[in-house]
Amino acid sequence: MVKARGETTGRVQPDYYDRPAYFIDLPSIGWWSLNLATDTVACSALIRRLFGLPPGKKVGADQFVRCVHPEDRPGVKGVMLGLLKDHRPVYDYRFHVFLPDEQLRCISISAVVVLDATGKPVEIEGIAQDITGFEEMALAARRSDELYRALAEAAEDFIYIIDRDMR
Repeated sequence: MVKARGETTGRVQPDYYDRPAYFIDLPSIGWWSLNLATDTVACSALIRRLFGLPPGKKVGADQFVRCVHPEDRPGVKGVMLGLLKDHRPVYDYRFHVFLPDEQLRCISISAVVVLDATGKPVEIEGIAQDITGFEEMALAARRSDELYRALAEAAEDFIYIIDRDMR
């Protein structure tokens, strides 16, 4: 569902999203907006840090795409094209980016298309969060579970774990 942002702007967007003031003060979530006419991106300082982009300089969409891991680029492009075609919001789409120091980070984005008064897409707006820590914890938990299962299946005797209180 979309509704008008305001009669004076002539833009249409989902009613739950008010960029950027709503997200600007959140410490771990950054906002971004891709202007489709100019192919430029406005974004918060956090987004610039997440993507390793210099502060204060004009940023083109191609600079963001270059940061995306090569294996994830087709998926990211597909999500953006799908947004433009279907005008449906995207929630928690995950991909990897390389920072200038060659660090690999996992990013989650959610995005919506902003339409003009005629229904033509004019912007893609969204939020992004670095979820690398969550992904690493989930991977460690899966590995621990796999190791425990392999150990339990390989053991000929019964194995159990108790704490000092015999629980």
